[in-house]
Amino acid sequence: MIVPALLLLLVAVQIQEAKPLLTDGELLEMVREAIPAVEKATGVRFKAPVWVRISARAEVERDLAEELIPQMRLLEPGSDPKDAPEHAKHLARIYGEILIAKYAWKKGTIHVVPATLRKLAAALEQPALLERDVLRVIVTHELVHALDYEEYDVLRDFTSAKTPGDLEIRNALSEGHAQHVTRRVFEAAGKLAAFEMYEKSILARPPKLLGEAEQYLASLVTASLKLAYVDGRAFFDALEKTGRKTYVQDAFRNPPASKNGILQPERFYDVRIEPAFDPGPAFEAFGKDFGPEWTRRTEELDQGELRTTFGTFVDAKEVEAALKTVLDAHAFILNPKRAPQSKVVAAVVLRLESAAAATKLLELSVRLSKEKDKKFTGDPFKITKADYGTLALPGGNPNVLIRKSIRYQGQDVALTSIVGTAGAFEFEVVVSNEEAGDERIQALVGKLLEGLPKP
Repeated sequence: MIVPALLLLLVAVQIQEAKPLLTDGELLEMVREAIPAVEKATGVRFKAPVWVRISARAEVERDLAEELIPQMRLLEPGSDPKDAPEHAKHLARIYGEILIAKYAWKKGTIHVVPATLRKLAAALEQPALLERDVLRVIVTHELVHALDYEEYDVLRDFTSAKTPGDLEIRNALSEGHAQHVTRRVFEAAGKLAAFEMYEKSILARPPKLLGEAEQYLASLVTASLKLAYVDGRAFFDALEKTGRKTYVQDAFRNPPASKNGILQPERFYDVRIEPAFDPGPAFEAFGKDFGPEWTRRTEELDQGELRTTFGTFVDAKEVEAALKTVLDAHAFILNPKRAPQSKVVAAVVLRLESAAAATKLLELSVRLSKEKDKKFTGDPFKITKADYGTLALPGGNPNVLIRKSIRYQGQDVALTSIVGTAGAFEFEVVVSNEEAGDERIQALVGKLLEGLPKP
């Protein structure tokens, strides 16, 4: 797991609390002011009181851990269900570093954590985050969560998610709608700048990151935040413009089937949409020889994640043109149960509009790899060796075989990957710290391609 650089920096930030940032009385007054505005913006009234309090980080982590337990089966597939409570506590402690507020739906309580907000503002060097209007934005956002829970049972719905991608979609709807309503409230009040300050801070990276590699890793981490808060809001903004009065209910009761559905809201009401490609047979064949000592998880890769992968290494216009031809993308990841971070075997399959589009994306992918070789030359992430070649595959598929040696935070990692095309598909197989001779890679690719639909 890549720990966001912001979390690492927050650990080192020490804040002397000269005087309380917010008192319970001031917080309560903010809630009293915000409730009518939220009700007006949504056309929905609160049915029950909403409790709000200034809380310590430990209290938020405790409530979050309780909510995360049912989700651990998706977040850590293959792990023993008995370990879920302990794993949920660990994950909650990580999130606790950056959680400035949370609506705990099981308690019906909004937690606000001023101490964490102070540390965040200091780490990002954005003192404006401590201004009263920004605090009101935070409170309003959490109030929308509370109202959505009452009206649509949104947060409880997380427990019925079937895949990690499904979980991300539900999160994007929850956070996106909260942002959508909050923006409307502050735009009506003539205080849009406060909302924009808050939204920008969600994706902000600390200015003191060490180098280009660290900035790149941080951008990969924030991609999921962008899907939830920014793209999720844009999704609801677009649905509102359709003029359908039931757009909120429609989205919560019939969520998009893929994460790209969040990024392409214009397709939400289009019943003619082509069904998404099912990578199941290809991934099942790929992982067949890995025993029960390996965990398995499948993830949908949305357009935002693919775009972030290219970073600033390849011309943005070329990347954008290539990604427009990607219909869907999926990853299959295997890790050993005993030491999940010690080894990785993964397969990625992208379905494109045509074989020519797949060939173009292959060329960009190789160019991206070589640009990283040039720029990832310093701590904490350094590519020390990179060899490029090709591998004879049974079907004669075009491919590039890449073997790299990487030093990350003082540890040496061996990484082998092969990227190629099969008709309108681009595929990639990645093996890290696991046997990766030519025959092994040929066998893995062969099984993956056997499961793909034939032209």
